[in-house]
Amino acid sequence: MKNKTLYCSVYTALMASVYLLFFWTRGYSAITLPKYILFCILTGAFIIVMSLSGGIPGRLTLTEAFVVAYWLFSLISALLSAWKEDAFAGGSRYEGVLTISMYAAVFLMISRHAAPSRAVGVISAVCVGIFCVLCFVQLGGANPFRLYPEGLNWYDGNKSYSGQYIGTVGNAGLAAALLCMTAAFFAVLALRSTAKLYLIPAVMSAAVLIFIRVDAGLAGLFAGGLLCLHCVFPKHRRVLLAAAALVLLAAAALIYFHDFGGTLGQAHELMHGRADDSFGSGRIFIWRNVIPLIGERPLFGGGPDTLSRRMTVYFSRGDIIRSIDAAHNEYLNILVNQGIFALTAYLSAVMTALVNWYKNKSTAAAAAGAAVLCYCVQAFFGISMFIVTIFFWIALAYLERENRSAGLSKPLFQKADRIA
Repeated sequence: MKNKTLYCSVYTALMASVYLLFFWTRGYSAITLPKYILFCILTGAFIIVMSLSGGIPGRLTLTEAFVVAYWLFSLISALLSAWKEDAFAGGSRYEGVLTISMYAAVFLMISRHAAPSRAVGVISAVCVGIFCVLCFVQLGGANPFRLYPEGLNWYDGNKSYSGQYIGTVGNAGLAAALLCMTAAFFAVLALRSTAKLYLIPAVMSAAVLIFIRVDAGLAGLFAGGLLCLHCVFPKHRRVLLAAAALVLLAAAALIYFHDFGGTLGQAHELMHGRADDSFGSGRIFIWRNVIPLIGERPLFGGGPDTLSRRMTVYFSRGDIIRSIDAAHNEYLNILVNQGIFALTAYLSAVMTALVNWYKNKSTAAAAAGAAVLCYCVQAFFGISMFIVTIFFWIALAYLERENRSAGLSKPLFQKADRIA
């Protein structure tokens, strides 16, 4: 058991350091494939070592069973797909069954065999700090490692080149998803423990997120952060959860009755039933074109990562015309690609873990659950991609591990008095 726990810690540390900070000297336009190769090497090696060590889980908890169901329905979707190559190996975003299988395997192995590690926490904090420093340098107009096209920088995104890129993950939306997770994770860890230095990566993450102004990440940090307050002060969790809900309702009412302009102004218009295709950086246009596709294959979708095969329209962002290969809403993306059964299983896995998180009093559970919740909020406007999504699955796995350790998540079909 100790060896398997060590393997989980080593894998998590490698992903939070080597994998997170890995970049490609040919710039962001070429970063995806090298990053995916490293992802496959590290994750594949972890799965093989754990399997040889007997790390394959036995009786599953309810959350683990839902994750297996999500993988199974995704596999069926791929088998029924008209675009099997993309569905299995992955299309433009490498989110095929191969990647989904690795997500599920990592989740099951970590949820069953991992344990909180101070060393992993310190390594993660230092590497997130380095990541944020690089972001600040880029926000200052510099182009370290020539990650942007020659002579260009962060501020030329969607103008002189396609996309907006920051840090070592590439797309700014992916960076925002990561940053809202790390800000919440380290903030809760610092406030719930004596290791107050964790506030440094938390503040740095939040600062970068504010400067890059990605609305999905900001929404995740704001709404998710409010809903996480109950785990920072567990003795007052009911009061804080109710207060957070009231604040969010008050904010929604304020946006409904007042037009603030910008993104909030777009939300105001949507609340009054007035939608423009340009809203949400083109998301409304994308959603309007994705939704009709769901009716064509409602049960099992078109296959994982096959949306680009089914879309015949393009959208503009800034001065750049782009094709559509993701729904820009992770839940809608699962629905159109893998179908209603896969989406139901995915949501059920997350919800059962978060329900138990609310009851869990451990510091590790509080921090992991905060990261999961913030990611889930931003996912309403975000894109799933292995570069960052693997960190969500790792956080969810550690949360499930803590829930299981606390007796809140129990193996199915086993009597309570026999649970180890």
